[in-house]
Amino acid sequence: MVVYLARRLLLLPLTLAFILLLNFVIIHLVPGDPATLSSLGGGAGRALSGGEHNRQFRLRYGLTLPILWNSWVFDSTDKVKASLEKALTDPLHADTKTLKDKAPFILRPLYEIMKSGPDSLRPLACELFILGSTKLLPSKTDSIEFQEDEAWNSQIDILRTNFEKNRSVQDVLNACSEPKALTLRQKIHLSFVETRFVHYLSSVIRLDFGTRRNDPYMPVVDVVLHKLCYSLTLSALPYFSTFLLALVFGLIMASRSGKMVDFTLDTAFLILFAIPIFVVAPYFLEKAVQGLHIPFTDIKLPLRGFSSDPQIYENLTSMGRFKDIARHLALPILCLTYNLLAVQTRLAKSAFLEVSSKEYVRFAIAKGVGEKRLWLHHILPNGAIPLVTLAAGSLGVLLGGSVIVETIFEIPGFGKFFYDAILDRDYNVLLFSSIVGSFLTLVGYLIADIVYCLIDPRIDFEKRAT
Repeated sequence: MVVYLARRLLLLPLTLAFILLLNFVIIHLVPGDPATLSSLGGGAGRALSGGEHNRQFRLRYGLTLPILWNSWVFDSTDKVKASLEKALTDPLHADTKTLKDKAPFILRPLYEIMKSGPDSLRPLACELFILGSTKLLPSKTDSIEFQEDEAWNSQIDILRTNFEKNRSVQDVLNACSEPKALTLRQKIHLSFVETRFVHYLSSVIRLDFGTRRNDPYMPVVDVVLHKLCYSLTLSALPYFSTFLLALVFGLIMASRSGKMVDFTLDTAFLILFAIPIFVVAPYFLEKAVQGLHIPFTDIKLPLRGFSSDPQIYENLTSMGRFKDIARHLALPILCLTYNLLAVQTRLAKSAFLEVSSKEYVRFAIAKGVGEKRLWLHHILPNGAIPLVTLAAGSLGVLLGGSVIVETIFEIPGFGKFFYDAILDRDYNVLLFSSIVGSFLTLVGYLIADIVYCLIDPRIDFEKRAT
């Protein structure tokens, strides 16, 4: 077992990297991105002059690079010339919109077009050449504004200003030296390194997961972990309580199969399964407005929120804060529990009934094992394995919380936050959340394997099947 666990732990980073790759590609292939692409309309020589702040934003998040393979370094002069011609005739074409992004990788073809290309293309090629030659680096304040590499860009700034005034391509040619041609080895190296995924992966290795799109001063790790505290508090109790209750009710229903107890519980859980959360939650809110109390107590359940107002919450004792949060989460937890309990209980019943028909169970009955010992020591451990698998696989879902419940009860959890991140195309939040969710899921399956061995000592992952 020790060797198996060591092998699983060693494969964990590799599995996470592969999952990150898939999520990264899927997220970046979805139409739209955090920045609004600028149109290249406006005629020759003026098509690429606007949207500098937009370009800086896209540079910051690596949106100007290809996702996995940078083929731009292999573009020939003829191909670049065709793209420039397309930019003049069809400003909305897909190739036209990527010219600004490709500029740093096609400097030599642009220089050749400036030098000996058609007069209609030379001003546009010159503007792209200046744009691609400018080096923009993130500022030390970690804002979306960029600092220029002064040693390199001082001359480029002068060229840009002069070019905008007199539109003289020859002045730029006289002031700039011809870019060196890249060797095949350099092109292959750049084609793999200068991509969005490699840049993001290098940041992840440094444990830098970036900042929020709308708040460049807020690290993604801080805001996600803050939201997760609410969602995990809201989801942890239903997660573990339903698992235990499902085992109890499933065992009762299976051991009394066909009797009134089984029929009653089965009907009740079927009804609970059929009632959607978005119906139950507003119903509870309506009752709370009318003064819903906890049964046999005078404690009134609040309408919404994770806790009371800060002025009240900060003045409470530790036990008072616990009770305050418990009152606020009573209705949300009830909404999250009933449907999950119905599903897991019916699954547990089916698993126990299947195990009860096994040969070793009939052999135990033939040996005279009592009914109580039969169900608790023979059927329960083996029938619980499918439920353990379900619970372990759902561990990563815990961080998602519930968008419906968190929205209706106004709980600042991760569910609503993640939904808003999808709409805002906040890539850093989405990718870090997928990493955390994948990690929890892999850990859950690892825990499930350990539980399997504890439940059934006959299970040996290191022994090869014969």
